[in-house]
Amino acid sequence: MAFVLNPFTGQFDAVSDPIDEPISTEADCSAAEAVGDCVYVSADAVSGVIQVRKVDVTDSAKMPAIGMILDKATSTTCTVALLGTVPVGSLPAFVPGKRYFVGASSKPVAVPPATPPVLVQVVGIALDSGRLLFNPSPNMTKLT
Repeated sequence: MAFVLNPFTGQFDAVSDPIDEPISTEADCSAAEAVGDCVYVSADAVSGVIQVRKVDVTDSAKMPAIGMILDKATSTTCTVALLGTVPVGSLPAFVPGKRYFVGASSKPVAVPPATPPVLVQVVGIALDSGRLLFNPSPNMTKLT
């Protein structure tokens, strides 16, 4: 947590530092989504809450990834990291300095899926073996 001077109030405001904690939001999901899944926006927001489902690299309607599920409060509500440092959690250890892609399992992987037809999207770079700097690219490459 960092503090910045708010020029309008003259007070110091607490702000999140994406390196310390990711920028995240609460979302509605289904029971099929799990912690560590990369997700896309699946429908219009309901009462201001975004709707997400796990990505599918073989279906352009279910891409691109906009976030990664950090935790699930219930089977249908989750916290989604949109940008910043995310822990390895239940994923295999990261390789420091390596780019990570959306995998066929919808989780970040070090080697992009290569069996066509598939969409390839970079989602971040490993800071160390336990943390990924999640910064999903809006660009995708289609392998046919």
